[in-house]
Order: sequence, then C-alpha cells, then structure tokens
Amino acid sequence: MALGACPKDILVMVLREIGFLAIAAVAAALIASACLTRTWKSVLFEVAPIDPAVFAGASIALLAVALAAGYLPARKAARVDPMSALRT
Repeated sequence: MALGACPKDILVMVLREIGFLAIAAVAAALIASACLTRTWKSVLFEVAPIDPAVFAGASIALLAVALAAGYLPARKAARVDPMSALRT
C-alpha cells in the first residue's frame, strides 16, 4: 500500500488489474473455443458450434470467478499499514 493512498483506491486498483487479466483470458478463450468447436462438432449435442449464449455464459462465469478470487487478496492489500510494509 502506498503512503497517502486510501484503502478504497488500493482495492479498486488491484481489482482493475485482475479484471484486465481476466478480460484477456476471456478473449483468448473465446478465440480458441471458436476454432476448436468446429473440430469437436460431432460431440456437441443440441448445441450449435458457435452458440452465443454458451459463450456469453462461460465468459461471464470466468470473469465473476476471477474477480471473486481476487477480492480477498485485494482487501488484504488494502488493509496493510504502509509503515509496517516499508519496515519489512
């Protein structure tokens, strides 16, 4: 935690970085899954190879899990005393 930063700013900063990484992961996953679903068409039952609802649901779930997993470390980072962090 930086000197003079309020805990809310630290929390938002950490969650923003996690969000950017999660968005990059979702973009890579969407590209990979769009390419791979055509090859796996024979095992997809009652689902179109490019189904927007499935892609949107998986993307939202991935983003939600990433932000939920990052919230506790971000909250812990926001509660660190800056002077004790500098001493160690």
